[in-house]
Amino acid sequence: MTSQRSTLIISQRNLKNEPSRASEWEFEDLVESWQAADLISLKPRAGIAPTLRRRANNAVGSALRRSGILDGGNEPHQIGGHYDLVLVACNSIVDLATLNRVSGWREQSDVAVLWLSELWRSQIGSASWNKLRPIIDQFDRVFVPQMGTAELASSASDTTFLPVESGVDTDIFCPNAVGDRHFDVVAVGRRPARLHEELVRATKENNLRYHFDSYAKPRVADGPGHRLAYAQLLRASRNFLCLPARFDDFDTQQGQLEAGSRYVESIAAGAVPVGDIPGDRGAWTRFVKVLQGEPQASELIDLLKPRDNTKDVQAELISTALESMDWAFTWQSMLHEVGMTPSAITLERIDRLKADAASYRRVGARAVPLA
Repeated sequence: MTSQRSTLIISQRNLKNEPSRASEWEFEDLVESWQAADLISLKPRAGIAPTLRRRANNAVGSALRRSGILDGGNEPHQIGGHYDLVLVACNSIVDLATLNRVSGWREQSDVAVLWLSELWRSQIGSASWNKLRPIIDQFDRVFVPQMGTAELASSASDTTFLPVESGVDTDIFCPNAVGDRHFDVVAVGRRPARLHEELVRATKENNLRYHFDSYAKPRVADGPGHRLAYAQLLRASRNFLCLPARFDDFDTQQGQLEAGSRYVESIAAGAVPVGDIPGDRGAWTRFVKVLQGEPQASELIDLLKPRDNTKDVQAELISTALESMDWAFTWQSMLHEVGMTPSAITLERIDRLKADAASYRRVGARAVPLA
């Protein structure tokens, strides 16, 4: 295995700002600090009617079946210098069209890897897949957190797709020590309407401490600030509503049950996942509070109430995240697949996290509390 010397990160963070993308930015920022990498934030196209221009280019590219015409709506960028490794992080395959305006991204790198936050089996072989496959095939490895996707995607492309669990910045999400929590349960984003109604009823009638979103289609102005606020919210709750990714979008998931990043974030914060278990995901699944059918308010109150072993469960969840779910482990796995070793900073972080995990299991706190 060769030691890594230089890394380039191509980021989409200035182009789209949905909350679901903030975890990708978190990953990019960590890799940038570990590898002393160059990070390029692609810029949205300026000028008159940029959206109309993008749509026109995409219509032409689709009609002519020429992936090189497809337009991601970003300004052109020229890569200067040569890199051992380029990392591209995307939320979906349609984001890959941005690389058509990044000259030299592949020619100027020895190895190219793609982190793709969402790829479902139903999308493989779709019109978008077929249009973007010439870009997909330029990567040496594509990493996806959907465990049921990689094998089919590899068979439908000229590159190798590998399943890798999504990560989390445990320095942000894991508290220094276990303790009492303010909320009984927190929910963010998608949630079953009937379940939400019963949780609200329990809040009104039985003083359940239920925190939930009251807005639609939010946007993120500050990625690190968003992740910090989100982590603080989860760390203040004993339970977190977790359902399989896109549980309410059958057209996309078509019965493919995947955990999504919420489970990892919940475990790291020491908040017990409440909802469903999407397949065999490891020992932590024994702590999930599974919802049966459509529970009534009284059943939810009983399910969510504190237990005698609440702090022991918190410690076990947090230690599990520290020893296996940090982005450092994700990055280590990705580098291993392309024959590279992590930087000394990354390896030191992994050693520290494992020591913290052991300390949590003994005394319910980090070995050395973070400032």
